Amino acid sequence: MYRVMIVDDEAKSRINIKHMLEWKSLDCVILALAENGEEAMRIFKEAAPQIIITDINLQNYNGIEFIQEIKKESNATQVIVISESCDYFSVRAAMKAGAFEYLLKKTLQKESLRQAIEEAKMRYRRKQAVAEQHETTIADYLRHYFILVKNRLPIAEDKKAVLLQSNVFDPFRNTYRLVYFRVDHINEYYQCHHEAHEEIRRHLQEMLESSIADNHKYVISFITNHSGAILFQGCESKQLIKTCYMLMRNITQCLNLPISITISEENNQLNQVFAIFRALMDQHEMRFYVGAGALMQLTQTAGFQSLTLEDIEFHSRLLDAVNIRDFNEVRNIHHEIMKYAKENVIAPKNLLDYEIFILNNIEGNELNKGVKLNFEFQAGINEIQRCETLVQLDQLLLDIYNHIEQWLKDDCSNRYGKDITEIINYVENNYTQKITLKMLATKFGINESYLSRMFKNQTGKNLIYYVNEKKMHKARELLGNPHMMIKEAAYAVGYDDQFYFNKLFKRFFQVSPTEFRRRIQAQKQEERNN
Repeated sequence: MYRVMIVDDEAKSRINIKHMLEWKSLDCVILALAENGEEAMRIFKEAAPQIIITDINLQNYNGIEFIQEIKKESNATQVIVISESCDYFSVRAAMKAGAFEYLLKKTLQKESLRQAIEEAKMRYRRKQAVAEQHETTIADYLRHYFILVKNRLPIAEDKKAVLLQSNVFDPFRNTYRLVYFRVDHINEYYQCHHEAHEEIRRHLQEMLESSIADNHKYVISFITNHSGAILFQGCESKQLIKTCYMLMRNITQCLNLPISITISEENNQLNQVFAIFRALMDQHEMRFYVGAGALMQLTQTAGFQSLTLEDIEFHSRLLDAVNIRDFNEVRNIHHEIMKYAKENVIAPKNLLDYEIFILNNIEGNELNKGVKLNFEFQAGINEIQRCETLVQLDQLLLDIYNHIEQWLKDDCSNRYGKDITEIINYVENNYTQKITLKMLATKFGINESYLSRMFKNQTGKNLIYYVNEKKMHKARELLGNPHMMIKEAAYAVGYDDQFYFNKLFKRFFQVSPTEFRRRIQAQKQEERNN
């Protein structure tokens, strides 16, 4: 319904106008009756009426200036003047200020007021549609520039200036704060919900808009489907922190997903918004040590420290411990690495690369000894690369070291237990069928959760990952045949949805089926030419 505010310093006039029409039948509701300009401006800023009926002779307030302020705040808001003044200059001044209709109190009729309201609704819809289209265009540019900043790519100063000149940013010229948000552990979520990307964004948009108070002026810009920035009109730090905590609580409760937020300091230079965004992105990396579901504020900290092999010897000691099969010492050294990283605030990427370096060396050393490789190191490395917090990395590496210990202690000729061996054989022989965890659990009479955990413990792989891996490697073999269509290859390994098959293939091999086939054909052509 359209929100209507009536402004007049005479109570009788306010009441008469209120009871002149059946507002509900016009899809309108009387939001407030204001007796002066100051009260009207306060209500306007808090509740944003879409139609305002006002006199121009307001107590202690210039009615023309009141209309100008309203139109400056919201050009879509429609103003109807109803006044005793009927001189040419009053009418001209009101219309020039932004009113679209001027009615006289002494001749006001129900029908003329109804027609004015209908026209006001039509004008509001038209203005709002134009404004929304403009805001969408500006939002697209803002998102594009934020992505460039995120990837540390330059933006021409003149282009930034043109964007920020838009009236969309008028509420933020005096003072603003920028907020960056990102859903935590999103990679794990996407692994289980492959088609959830757009759905996540839609839910986040709804939760953000419903959690932010109506009196807040803000612009939301999604960087990805699970992250983005919010530009808030200047407000007190405590108030914004309270709003952000509410956002985090509502999103976590409704979507069952933790979310972390980083808040900037108050700023009055709009042209610095992109530099502030870059600083927020860097600060948000501290979530690696703070943990998931964190609310952080932009600080002037020294930042992360780098990690160089020349300065530490953890890797040498840990490799020696693996070499002599002392896994208690391996775990002790691992805890030392975690403690060192936290105390020295090591850059997360440096730490992840260091842990991958250690795993690669363990794999290489054992292969050089002639040990049969039954542990899937690459799967572990992929999991490390997806770690978002130190706690997550710590737990994952302990799990990996436990599996490595079991692998090195096991008899290589009898790597897996009977149940897992049967499941592996079943997958090998039935890769053309759709295979799910529930189906395997039912077929082999094992609890789903226990089966998943047991398979991971023994093979080092997630069961569904293993199934998909087998299917993808077979599909890659099939695609080597130039006469087989991609759709046929997908169907041959149990996928009816070619779009999903393409996404999965690219996830495993970092190349689409079409590009893979093109490379194979080019390679064969090159071999023939040679």
